[in-house]
Amino acid sequence: MDKKVTLAQLKEVVQEAYDQVKANTGGKNADYIPYLANVNKDLFGISVCLLNGQTIHVGDTDYRFGIESVSKVHTAILALRQYGAKEILDKIGADVIRPLHPPVFIGSYRIAAFHRSRYNRQRWCEPCD
Repeated sequence: MDKKVTLAQLKEVVQEAYDQVKANTGGKNADYIPYLANVNKDLFGISVCLLNGQTIHVGDTDYRFGIESVSKVHTAILALRQYGAKEILDKIGADVIRPLHPPVFIGSYRIAAFHRSRYNRQRWCEPCD
């Protein structure tokens, strides 16, 4: 059974999620990166980009948040889609767990370096445009 979800329903769900989480003011900004330590901790927004390019925005979405470690997932997915798992493993390998340097941390730098070494800046920034 195919069930279609409308854009209005998606917007409603995103708004509900925003409303539920906005009141959560626990935690603190990462202070090991000076820029992050100085960002207004009350800023909060949700942006959703649908497969057809439509976007849904709620909250402080005009602010340019730093995505820090979240970018590792997107970079890995991009690399896997562009080169495939075999080529990535052949070129950068897989790390064993090391104290203070988990594989995802080390691997993210290797994947970024792999991208940059294979293509010029124009190709590297293609997903950004």
